[in-house]
Order: sequence, then C-alpha cells, then structure tokens
Amino acid sequence: MTRCERGSWIDTEGYIRDSPAMIEVTQKHREPLEDYCEGAKLDGVPCRIRKRADAWTAYITGIENIAREIANTQSYIRTRTRRRQIFRFKRHIVRSRTPESERARKILRV
Repeated sequence: MTRCERGSWIDTEGYIRDSPAMIEVTQKHREPLEDYCEGAKLDGVPCRIRKRADAWTAYITGIENIAREIANTQSYIRTRTRRRQIFRFKRHIVRSRTPESERARKILRV
C-alpha cells in the first residue's frame, strides 16, 4: 500500500491520539489492514492488528513511529478533523521533554 493510500485510510477510517500516543485505523475485515501494515513496515513503521468487538484495528504506537507515519502521509490527509489531530500531536511532542519526543520533533521538523 502506498503512502497516499495509507494517508487516505488514516483520513477516513483512522484516529490520531496524542495521549496515549497512537494511530488507529479500523475496518470490518482484516485483509485491508494487513496491506496497510505491510506498507507501513516498508517505511520502517511497526504496525499491529487486533480484533476489537466486531471490527479489526491496526495500531501504530510510540511517539517516534507516529511521527514517521505522519511525516510519510501528512500531505495526503485532507479532512479538518485529522489535521487538528496532527496539530494536537505536534503540540504534545513540543511540550514534552522526553528524548523520544525530541527525536519525534526532528522527524517532523517541529
């Protein structure tokens, strides 16, 4: 799956959390999420899939991993809601003083 397709999936089926730091993409079927995770892994972003109630969810955790996925897909995210979530995540890592947040700031050039 390309970065453009992953960005579209985050935009329509996903959620970007700042606390706890996580990107979630939810689908009814597992197979599309396997493609999503394979594309993320090709860009060096680890991704896991879990079953939740009646749907499957792909998770990306860790501040650095989320920063990498945002850096790779941000230009393809169009909706105001996801852009606000990205803004909140960036604000969160700017305020945080952990070494992981420092590396994430460098990845996102914040």
